[in-house]
Amino acid sequence: MYAFVPMASSFTLLSECIVESCVNCGVSSSTDVCAYCAQLTQCRHCHRRLPPVCFTTCNRTTCRGCAKRSTKPHVRRSVDDVITEIEIPTTSQDVTFDSFLTRNADQIQQLVEEYCQQFRYFSF
Repeated sequence: MYAFVPMASSFTLLSECIVESCVNCGVSSSTDVCAYCAQLTQCRHCHRRLPPVCFTTCNRTTCRGCAKRSTKPHVRRSVDDVITEIEIPTTSQDVTFDSFLTRNADQIQQLVEEYCQQFRYFSF
């Protein structure tokens, strides 16, 4: 977009400067990230640019907030709050979801039957 500005009985064409704000801190900037934030370390999980004090001493790529959230258990909601999350480890043979299910079919069937008995679920 261009603007015409009258100057001494003639018009001068000026390119309008588009001013944006930094996506990290909100300060006015002509780029997505201001010069200050560009120098900060970026968390690999939340992608925020933060000062060094916000990162754990053992892991300089994950901020403290993300590290704290990752240690909390996953909360799931369901009917009557009956849900169980089970981890079944993968191997190098599990290149597709189908191969994973085929290899672990017996274990998955056993777990389903076990939990059906535990929660008194009957199939008709």
